[in-house]
Amino acid sequence: MDEEGIRAIQITDKESNWQIAKDISSSFIGTLSGDMFAFGMGLMLLDETHLALSFGIDMMITPIVGIFCLIPVGNIVDRYRHKTILNWSISIRLVALVIFAATSDFFNGRGKLFPVILY
Repeated sequence: MDEEGIRAIQITDKESNWQIAKDISSSFIGTLSGDMFAFGMGLMLLDETHLALSFGIDMMITPIVGIFCLIPVGNIVDRYRHKTILNWSISIRLVALVIFAATSDFFNGRGKLFPVILY
């Protein structure tokens, strides 16, 4: 027990290296797939609307949403267990993606911007 009465958790170097490798690979895969999805969606909008502006708008939406969500997400991460947050986040993203995929074909041309912006 340390000074505060909390037992220190000991992990080996092998376990630590494994955790670091998992973190790096999951961050790389998550970032790459998210960026590829955003880029692909921008290209789809460009193809559907034939407006370069729609491609640019899509590329600007992701950072803007990130800025607006920075403080609320930080507060949530500080208050709740991270595993619970990750499970809810993945579930909500999957449901939103299914809804987006199911409804995006109902819009044509410039109307494709509406579901993309909402997503």
